[in-house]
Amino acid sequence: MKEFDTMRIGKKGLTTEVLNEIKRRLREHTTVKIKFPKDTDRRKYASELASLTNSELVDLRGYVATLRRKRNEAL
Repeated sequence: MKEFDTMRIGKKGLTTEVLNEIKRRLREHTTVKIKFPKDTDRRKYASELASLTNSELVDLRGYVATLRRKRNEAL
């Protein structure tokens, strides 16, 4: 089993379905890499995403953010 999973954010942005899917993947893999569209404010998206999914932003390189599930916390 992989230690992390990768996911892309589409044109619709951060929808409820996308947030739920990221939370689900964080429960399964503990670490998720999120790829953002090129025309977005990636820093804003990454910090907002970490807050909404109750995870921590580990890394942001280019348009790829790495989120990790917070320890001892259920999503």
